[in-house]
Amino acid sequence: MEELKQLNGISTADTEHLQVSYKENELSISYIDWQEKSVKLIFKDVLGYRVGQFNNNTERNDSAYEVLNSDWLKEFKIDDTKKEYHHYKLAFNDFRDCVIDIVSTSYIAI
Repeated sequence: MEELKQLNGISTADTEHLQVSYKENELSISYIDWQEKSVKLIFKDVLGYRVGQFNNNTERNDSAYEVLNSDWLKEFKIDDTKKEYHHYKLAFNDFRDCVIDIVSTSYIAI
């Protein structure tokens, strides 16, 4: 069963100027947060990402999560056993409840 673990220190509430770019297995997501600070998240070794709409009443639509026991992550055929992949979920309430799901090895926040 999937479980959501909130990512501490990352707020996606009331964001502005959301930008998403993908290049050479890295997904970059940048925005201005509710405190008017510039945020940039870089996801490394991305296997996949998808954009959808928030539709879950059990999670906040303005937060970032790691999805534990992810059904989507299990769908990927991962040959490289040296790398550990994670399913991350970013929910943006100010962008029509946009949700971005990412499967990658890690992320850094700048």
